[in-house]
Amino acid sequence: MLKDRVFFRMGRVWTPQEVSQSVGGELRASEGRSLELKGFSWCEKAGDHDIIFIDNKKYLSAFYESRAACVLLSERLWQYVDRDVSHIHVILCENARLAFAEIMRKSYESVYGLNEGVSAHACVAEGVGLGEGVRVGPYAVIEEGAVIGSGTRIGSHAVVGSGVVLGEGCELGAHASVECTVMGDRVKVGSGSRVGTPGFGMVETEDGFVDIFHTGRVVIGSDVVIGSNVCIDRGTLEDTVIEDGCRLGDFVLVSHNVRLGRHCALAGQVGTAGSAILGDRVFCGGQSGIGEHVKLGNGVRVLGQSGVIEDIADGSIMAGTPAMPVKAFFKLVQMMKQFGGGR
Repeated sequence: MLKDRVFFRMGRVWTPQEVSQSVGGELRASEGRSLELKGFSWCEKAGDHDIIFIDNKKYLSAFYESRAACVLLSERLWQYVDRDVSHIHVILCENARLAFAEIMRKSYESVYGLNEGVSAHACVAEGVGLGEGVRVGPYAVIEEGAVIGSGTRIGSHAVVGSGVVLGEGCELGAHASVECTVMGDRVKVGSGSRVGTPGFGMVETEDGFVDIFHTGRVVIGSDVVIGSNVCIDRGTLEDTVIEDGCRLGDFVLVSHNVRLGRHCALAGQVGTAGSAILGDRVFCGGQSGIGEHVKLGNGVRVLGQSGVIEDIADGSIMAGTPAMPVKAFFKLVQMMKQFGGGR
């Protein structure tokens, strides 16, 4: 087994001045330190050519001892720096974590590269609209009437159903499938995910269940990231809608007719029942559940493993099942501990 096998490498070498300009920061140069920045690391493991970041006061002690060549430091922390830091280039920026992420994104490239064009082993129907620079992996299937925007990448064994529209710069992971869907630009769909399948809509009878025919679509905005093994059901009579900038973790379920506002984040194993409506910038912690027809206002936070069964007002922070305001939840937990003898 090759222990030194890596999959991504630095595509360029930075100078502290270049990093500062790229993130819009203020450089406090340190003489004698390396001017070649070749990697990214945590404080404790950084080497002489690495970039690190500090965005929390409690990590300043690790920063003082780090061997890194350059630190991205949130400017609000500069007032707490009480030691000589001439051993390192300091770049003050508004959000060190964000700056670190942006520089990493600009730095790395794949070691093994990607297939160019359409694989000879792919199955692409006649008349499919393929934009410039589209890449289609081996054994992928693109059915009739599909439109694929320029620069989009289709992974091996993935399926793009009839009439599906994928915008520019999208990525569809291996074994993912998309049907009855229209999506914007720069949407990423992880491996094994299913988008546009029928929802859990049915009518119960004495003889069993009668499925409701789903005529809606899935409509996805731009800059959406969908993890692996995610299921997004198409609507019954209306569309299931995911607006710009949303993030869905692995194993998330978005049921039929659900609407997610802009920049929502659903962590792993979150489930949303049919026709739930989430406002903008709603965050749901892992394994939390949102009930049928429930409405969550803008900026709502739902803690992990919570169950929401009624509408929630803007800006609320909820916890527990059934979900309640977080202060009330922890007060209840404390009372239960007291009744249980502190255990």
